[in-house]
Amino acid sequence: MRLSLSVILLFAVNFICSAQKRVDKKEVLTIGGIRQLIWLKGADDTRPIFLFLHGGPGNSVMPYAQKFCDQLYKHFIVVHWDQRGAGETAKLNSECGPFTLRTFQDDAEQLVDSLLARLGRKTLFVAGHSWGTALGFHLVRTRPAQISAFIAIGAMVNQWESERIALKLMKAKAVRERDTTALNELNQIQI
Repeated sequence: MRLSLSVILLFAVNFICSAQKRVDKKEVLTIGGIRQLIWLKGADDTRPIFLFLHGGPGNSVMPYAQKFCDQLYKHFIVVHWDQRGAGETAKLNSECGPFTLRTFQDDAEQLVDSLLARLGRKTLFVAGHSWGTALGFHLVRTRPAQISAFIAIGAMVNQWESERIALKLMKAKAVRERDTTALNELNQIQI
């Protein structure tokens, strides 16, 4: 009796563990008429989807995502996406344009629809960093029923004012450091 109980227990544990599979794959999808790379990574394929929208535009986080996503991988299927003009997506296409806000927004909507359909989910979590917050806020507005929660990191809320403040700070630093070359270059910038 003891041996058969052990065999049953081993079978049950094996069945439960096999039902949950690690996810770690890069895929190329056609989004917005061009090939775009996504990377899905997580400890359990039954977990919710967590879409990370990188900054930039043009700043892929795939090379260093492990540094800030380790804990997320335990609880979610994290999706990193090289947006048009960024990282591997830029390498996959000889031409990635047009680079308009509308194009990026359309790409983000298509990606959300594709992920939900492919992974059999009704909602997903979204985090955006810097430029990615502009896309995230758009998704919350256009796809509210599909977004479980949105996390804005370094949100773009008034980009022109941010640029003016940054320029003013850089000019003040150049003056303090008596860096006339930098100050001359900064004075050429019109915001």
